[in-house]
Amino acid sequence: MDQAVLERLLLSRALLDGIRFPSVADPDRLFVAKQIITAHDAAELALAAIAQHLNALPAKDKCYLMDYFEPMRELYPGEDVPGRSYFSQLNRVRVDIKHLGIFPDPKQWVRTGERVWE
Repeated sequence: MDQAVLERLLLSRALLDGIRFPSVADPDRLFVAKQIITAHDAAELALAAIAQHLNALPAKDKCYLMDYFEPMRELYPGEDVPGRSYFSQLNRVRVDIKHLGIFPDPKQWVRTGERVWE
């Protein structure tokens, strides 16, 4: 495995380790927003590492989370990359938080770190 791939995976894991098991019984929207942004970054790091390892990087100079799915899917026609639907939702929620100031339901998204880890 290429060193850059390994380091991305380790960084992704380190980010997720900090949010996998939230210790908050009644999370507020800022806590969950931080979880979502961190989980999104971890997912993007992991997907970039996997795509690089599979030699299936998007043909773009600048890539975003959802850009990694199509080139990987092309390696396995007829199959979708597991988790694509969830990551699409995660991406939409992150965009809402960062760019629109719209926060999601904390109870629905409090386990984001666990879901991304899975």
